Formats: sequence, C-alpha cells, structure tokens
Amino acid sequence: MGYYLQAFIGRDEDLKIIEKSFEHANVIALVDHIALLPLTEELYNEINNYQKSESIDTFEFLTTETERQILQIIQHKMIAYVEAEYFGGMGNQCGIIWRDGKRIFKKLAEQDVINIILNQFGIKRSKSLDEFDIVGLGRYRNTKDWNTL
Repeated sequence: MGYYLQAFIGRDEDLKIIEKSFEHANVIALVDHIALLPLTEELYNEINNYQKSESIDTFEFLTTETERQILQIIQHKMIAYVEAEYFGGMGNQCGIIWRDGKRIFKKLAEQDVINIILNQFGIKRSKSLDEFDIVGLGRYRNTKDWNTL
C-alpha cells in the first residue's frame, strides 16, 4: 500500500489564515498547536486559479503561483510545505520552509525531511517515536483522506 502526502504544516493559527482565504482549505489540528492543511486537488486548483503554473524544482504539486499566493497571505509567519510518496517501502520526501517571506529550508528527494521540518516547529522525537509518528502523520495514507476529519 502506498503513502502520499502533499500538505502545508505550521502553527494552527497561521494555517487558519490560509484557511480563511480559500474555500477548499481545511486545517487539521495535530499536536501541540501544530496543524496540517492538505493540498487537495480542489485546493491546488483554487490556489492556482485553475491555470497551469510552473512547478518549483522537483516538487510535484508546489508551483510558483502557490508559493506566491501563500507568501502573500502568511507574510512574516513560518510555514512549511511537504510532499511524500512511498510505495512498497520505496520513496522519498521533499519539503520547504518559509519565514519572513523567504525560503529558509529546502530539501528534495531525501529521507527524514518531514521529521526535520517538524523539529523546526518544536516537535521532538521520543525514544520510541519519531516526529512523524508523534504528530500522527501516518493516520491516513493519502492526502485527500485527511479531509474526512
């Protein structure tokens, strides 16, 4: 079974600013005021105004238009975007963090990117669980399933 995630991660109150800006945005609380905003197909189309936009690097769903719109909305706040794709134990993650309107972190096609990003938001691994498991990102295996909450 595969695992597919395309989502913004950030502080609950910061993601709610994005949620207010787009009809198809849905913020899901995780732990410790950290939340997830899934980039569903509907939200992707809404942000990109149903137009084609150039992808950023090797991100599949993060476009230049998405970055422009999100940065305009969040301004000086810190927010991240992650993509993960796994099937049969093989796959990778990529992610980006913006703060003060600038990219401060970007990793492409590596392992543990999501854990590194969650750590930047104050999530710490325990002896038995990594950051990914602590916030419950394994709860659903597909981005669209998060909107069932």
